[in-house]
Amino acid sequence: MVKGKAPAFQFYVRDWLADPQLRMASHSTKGIWIDLLCFMWEAPEKGLLTGTEIQLAKMVGATEEDFALFLDEAVTLKFANVTLSNKKVTLENRRMVRDQNTREKTRLRVQRYRGNAPSNDEVTPPSSSSSSSSPSKNPPNPPDENYKSFDKYDDKTKDAVVVLIKQVCETHSLTENEIFQWINRSLKQGLRIEAISQGLESVTDNESIEKPIPYMSTVARNETDKIIEEERERLHEQKKAQKPDSGLLDKLGVKGKKV
Repeated sequence: MVKGKAPAFQFYVRDWLADPQLRMASHSTKGIWIDLLCFMWEAPEKGLLTGTEIQLAKMVGATEEDFALFLDEAVTLKFANVTLSNKKVTLENRRMVRDQNTREKTRLRVQRYRGNAPSNDEVTPPSSSSSSSSPSKNPPNPPDENYKSFDKYDDKTKDAVVVLIKQVCETHSLTENEIFQWINRSLKQGLRIEAISQGLESVTDNESIEKPIPYMSTVARNETDKIIEEERERLHEQKKAQKPDSGLLDKLGVKGKKV
């Protein structure tokens, strides 16, 4: 799993374009809402923003009149949860809050799993003569061909992925073998293990997704693209930092020479 705060959130284009309530909102309301979604992603409590109408209007650079229209349409069209209390407005994006709750539940499950799993030092590997008759006592690495693709990853990554696989199986009518086949296909296609974890996490505890494997594939591809783009940007910045100053080279009289 990627450590630290995720630099981006999934923007569900189809939901944005197809939501009938949002489609009936004014252009100014839709502009305010997309800005608020970005601030909600950065908020201490993801998916929630609280402030006075004036404060929230200033946050997104809207006039008081436009923000008042936004609140009226949000309440009427119900594309967002709006709570008014003591002259304070609390705005909630339902999907963002739900996804954050799912991530937190998954994090706690992984934490509990790691706490309960025996360490490698406490387990004696079975001998070759008894391995066929005795089951492995060292999860999450049972003697199964499916797990060989994880050999190059650290134990923390393997533990997290295995826990997510079990949770996806519990939520959807999929077998571990089906999920491992998807993971192995994804790895062969060049998808990153961190992105695959995000794909698994995106369908955990979400029974409303009718086709989890295509959904996971889309998430994993998008996350891989983001990871690759970030790596390219870092590499570009590193190259810029290492590039000699051409003006300084001219002054030193070494233009065109190898340095």
